[in-house]
Amino acid sequence: MANIFEWQNMPPVDITIGGKSGEEPPEQSGARKFIGVRFLCANEAYTRMYKNEDGTAYTGRCPKCMKEVRVGIAPHGTSSRFFNYDCGRM
Repeated sequence: MANIFEWQNMPPVDITIGGKSGEEPPEQSGARKFIGVRFLCANEAYTRMYKNEDGTAYTGRCPKCMKEVRVGIAPHGTSSRFFNYDCGRM
C-alpha cells in the first residue's frame, strides 16, 4: 500500500496522484471511479474516495474529524489504487 499523503495544516487537503490521463484499471472500466483510503487517524477506517464531476480529483472526508480531503489527478504519478492517510487530528 502506498503512503503518499502528507499532513497539511490548511483545509481542505489537496494532494495530487495519478497515472496517464484517461487510463483506468480494466476492473474499473464502466464503473464509478474511486480510490481506497485507510485513515490512520480514525482507527484505520477504510473509505472510498470518488472522482469529482470534472474528473480532476478524488474527494472525500476523514470519517473521524470530517476534514475534507482532495486528491488531484495528474498525468504522471502512481498506478496504486489504495493509500494510507493521517490528517493529524487525534
